[in-house]
Amino acid sequence: MYIVTLIASIMFIKSLAGNHCRIKHCLFFILFFSFFYVYAQPTSNRAYNQSQIDSLYQIDQYQVIVDYLKSKDTLTYQQKISLARSLGRLEQFSNALVLSNSLVKAFKTEKDTSQLVIACNLKAENLFDLNRVDEGLKFCIDSKSTFRKQDSFQLQLLYFKWGAFYIRKKNYEKAYSIYNSITEEKFRNTSTFLNNFAIILLELKRWDEALVLLNKRIDKNLKTYSPYLIDIPHTNIAEIYLAKGNEKKAEEQLNIAYNTKSKYTTFNSRKIVFEGFYKLYLKQNKTTQAKACLDSIFALNDKIFKQKLNEKLTKLDNLAKHEKNLRHKVKVIDNKLVTSETQKFWIAFAFIISALTLSVFILLLKLRNSKVKNSEIQLEQKLLRSQMTPHFIFNSLSVLQGIILNGEVKKSIFYLSKFSKLLRIILENSREKKVPLKQEIAAIKNYLILQSINLDDSFSYKVVIDKNIDTINVSIPPMLIQPFVENAIEHAFKGIKEKQIIINIKNHQNKLICKIEDNGCGFNEKESVPTYQSKKSLATTITSERLQMLFKDYKTKGSVTIEGIKTGNQQGTLVTLIIPYKTINT
Repeated sequence: MYIVTLIASIMFIKSLAGNHCRIKHCLFFILFFSFFYVYAQPTSNRAYNQSQIDSLYQIDQYQVIVDYLKSKDTLTYQQKISLARSLGRLEQFSNALVLSNSLVKAFKTEKDTSQLVIACNLKAENLFDLNRVDEGLKFCIDSKSTFRKQDSFQLQLLYFKWGAFYIRKKNYEKAYSIYNSITEEKFRNTSTFLNNFAIILLELKRWDEALVLLNKRIDKNLKTYSPYLIDIPHTNIAEIYLAKGNEKKAEEQLNIAYNTKSKYTTFNSRKIVFEGFYKLYLKQNKTTQAKACLDSIFALNDKIFKQKLNEKLTKLDNLAKHEKNLRHKVKVIDNKLVTSETQKFWIAFAFIISALTLSVFILLLKLRNSKVKNSEIQLEQKLLRSQMTPHFIFNSLSVLQGIILNGEVKKSIFYLSKFSKLLRIILENSREKKVPLKQEIAAIKNYLILQSINLDDSFSYKVVIDKNIDTINVSIPPMLIQPFVENAIEHAFKGIKEKQIIINIKNHQNKLICKIEDNGCGFNEKESVPTYQSKKSLATTITSERLQMLFKDYKTKGSVTIEGIKTGNQQGTLVTLIIPYKTINT
């Protein structure tokens, strides 16, 4: 839109200025200055009217709306409605419910029925998202009398949530009655209506009616979203055919559902498809296939659990941010009160109350956090694995900046590719207790490439893997090798011209042995420790502790030893890691 406006303005200036070059240049300057002033400024400094907020909502810019509206001291009712909707889309359901509750009370007090019915729909949606089913049903029943004849559109929107509450209660007869009350053709053709009504008919064993709705939903989704979101309808159709005894058609529908994968496919939708296959194979007495489906379902359940765990951790982070914002607001309020000499007593009183409130809030948080202390201890190890030296990351970004400033496009693209790949592997590995050896080697190679570029190719490296090691099927604990490679690069080569690191991984007597050799400064003869150990590197201590912890999981002892090597005039350090590992079958 901005580009179209700019082009139209340029054409207008040309027609207005004609052949007067100076006038044309002045107008162009004013135009570009105005354009960049309006559109190139940071989003946080922009002011939006309600129409622009609605446009941002339509293009899913919910965080932008929330940040902007929270920065304002006062909000109109319409802005509060936009804020509540955006909070719901960002899954901040509790905050959204608090806001929608206040809107319902305000509109009831002011007897503004037109706005009240909108707020009622908003609250019903928040209660549904929070799975407060009984409260939601009572609210829908009590709120129905609020809706007038001219509010039929909003009432039918309420029926969507009302019927969905009955579905969650598994009261399909009442759900059927509510959904039959939705008469607007616009609503009856939505994917939500078709899906929910089909589920109701399915549970009521009205197979033919459910089949019509499910096929209609699939046709609608194919026209609008291509193959997105049609795996569940195909699974439901398969269930109908299975109930009718048509196993062949049921299998055809399940195969379509299984092969329909997109960015909208979720672990839960995959699980539902496998559950459909499981029912089919049980009916066909195919026990082997049924068992394989069960294994897939258990694996997906594990992924769903991890996903929910990550969501809870994110909520804890958001809570910490909210606490920080609360402290900041208390401080701002205190500063404003201090400016008034006549209100010193009330300032002191308010400060004490605020401090007590904040202390109680912090105490409650600590009590809540103590309940999840065991979970945090288990997760701490994962988080520690994902850490990289901040100095390395800072240097890498500085080097990338230098490459870009020098105009070395290909080199900057190559460097950025390696850097992003390394970060991605590290982040992925941090979530797992074990990773394929191939993936760990890829991380080490990327790290060596980046360090080599960072240090102007001042050292050479070699990674040697025995041919008899299956790097794909052998899994090891992540981030065991990298700390020793980092120590060698950072500290071992002072005063050494031809620097070299050799990493050798082999399988000897069912032991996975990794040797990291450098030709650096070697050992301090008096102390019998690597010379660079004076930098207080904790790699050996941390790795030894990790290996002891991993013994229970891997049933294999691991160890780390460091020794000096000396050949002729050359010296160096050899780190030997015996790494516990598992194969894909263990």
